[in-house]
Order: sequence, then structure tokens, then C-alpha cells
Amino acid sequence: MKARRPMLPVGAILFALVVAALPLAACGGGDHEVVSTVSPTAQAVTVTPAPTETLTVTLPPTDEVVTVTPSPTEVATVAPSPTEVLCPDTPSILRPEPGAAVAMITEVELEVEPPELSDQHPHVLVRPIPDDPNQDYWVQAKPTSMGNCRWISKPVYVGERTDPSGLPFRICAVVTDDTLSRGQRLYELPQGPSHCIDVTRQ
Repeated sequence: MKARRPMLPVGAILFALVVAALPLAACGGGDHEVVSTVSPTAQAVTVTPAPTETLTVTLPPTDEVVTVTPSPTEVATVAPSPTEVLCPDTPSILRPEPGAAVAMITEVELEVEPPELSDQHPHVLVRPIPDDPNQDYWVQAKPTSMGNCRWISKPVYVGERTDPSGLPFRICAVVTDDTLSRGQRLYELPQGPSHCIDVTRQ
């Protein structure tokens, strides 16, 4: 009986053929060309960019005129405080004026500080012919206050009806604490600040 040769597997035969063919392909021998195809591993991705958004801004015209009306300036009106009246300590005769021609019956206005907590009071006296030492002073009506340092004495008698025109007289205002009454005669002025003027009869 003949012994059987062992059979090679089909896979081994195919592997041997491929190995035998590789040197021929490398040397360019034979009529067949072995081509190795490698599929790409990287996949191409197409990206479509989103359209750019356009923002439209409308600006005001450059030649626009803006008118600004200023608010009126506030004017503060300050009322001046009333001027304080300062009364003189010494009496001053305001009427009649020095050298004036006056009627027999007239009035005398004077300015002096009013008395404060004292017995002093202004008085008016008239003396005829001032240069005659024998003449006396005649006390006239007690002055009354008119406010604002003003005082008035009336009536004031300058001489008598029979006195000629142009006869000189002296009118005096004096502040004193002496007690005087209308019609009283004094040889000299009482003690105290005084003011005198010379006038003539009309």
C-alpha cells in the first residue's frame, strides 16, 4: 500500500504565493502590478460661515442748531435798613433862620435829643435889643415833641405891637432842668446847653 502525502492547507498555499510574488513586484518583473490602496483616515469638513450682521445707526444731521434759553437771573432786592436818627445833645434852632425878619407872633422849631429819665426839657426864650444889658429874657410856650428829634414852640412873641420894624431880638433855645413857666422873666439864660440866633421885627 502507498503512503499518502500530507496535503497543505489552502491558506498556507495562498500565503506562499503572495510572498513569492512580492520580490517580483519590487523588481518590476512580471506583467502584473500590485497596487495598494489606503483609504484616507481624515474626513474633509466643509464649514459655511454665517453672514455678518450689519447694524445701521442713523445719526442726526450735523447742521442741526440747538437753541439754549438761559433761565432768567434772579435778582435779590435788599431793602436798606432805615437810617438811625442821631439826635444832637445841644439844641439847634431850625426856624426861623438867623437874620430873618419875623412877625410879632411866630413859632420856633428846634432839634435836640429828647430827655431820657431826667427832668431836663427844652425851652425857648426871647430877649429884645440883645446889646442892651438891661433887657431880660422872656420865657415862651413850652416846646412839644414832633418826633425825630424835632420840637416846636408856639406861639412865640417877639416884642410888642408898638415895636418898630427892624428892631433886633435874640431867640434862644436851652435844655435845662429848671422849672420855667410861660411869661417868666430871667436876667440870664438858665444853665444848660443852648443855641441862640438874632432876628429883626418885620
